[in-house]
Amino acid sequence: MRAACAEGQLSSLVGDLSLRPGPRRTALDVAAAIGMEPELLNDVRRAAGLPAVPPDAPALSDDDVRMLELFQVADAFLSRDELLRLATVMGSAMRRIADAADEMFLRDVEAPLKVGDSPRDLEMAKANLAGIELARAATGVFAPMFLAHLQLSNDRTRTARRDSEDYETVPLAVGFVDLTGFTEMSIGLPSTELRNLIVDF
Repeated sequence: MRAACAEGQLSSLVGDLSLRPGPRRTALDVAAAIGMEPELLNDVRRAAGLPAVPPDAPALSDDDVRMLELFQVADAFLSRDELLRLATVMGSAMRRIADAADEMFLRDVEAPLKVGDSPRDLEMAKANLAGIELARAATGVFAPMFLAHLQLSNDRTRTARRDSEDYETVPLAVGFVDLTGFTEMSIGLPSTELRNLIVDF
């Protein structure tokens, strides 16, 4: 609490503690428990855009362990290169989702609470906790959405490879859409209007 207060983040503390709750385990302990090479553990984290962790620092949560267990299973099924490529694609997509969720909270929840002269720290703390609880519940969207997209991807790939036994390439079409005058427009628009234009587009 003292550290959060010193950083001006006391109203965020309860949400921060709820985001990834539970005890922390070292990378060495986790690797031994799930039968994963310690090097692979950090390779997966780095590929996914997550920081490497010192082997003896208690840094990994129960959620981390569950994620790494699945990569350990996949390591027996996929080549190491493809496994890390998958981690990279997943990490990139998850980072974009996290950034979008963070931005929505800042714009739609935190910014209105910061308007005015009187501090609204208690309301901010409650909003932070509610936002984190919603985010944790929203992870349930990922599995059905991923499976639906996987089905569509399978269908597209089968159609594209219908007359081919080539596993190195897939025939695709690429579409390009340009906003005429966008460069000039972006120079003159306030950042909020520019963002709304891009989102609407």
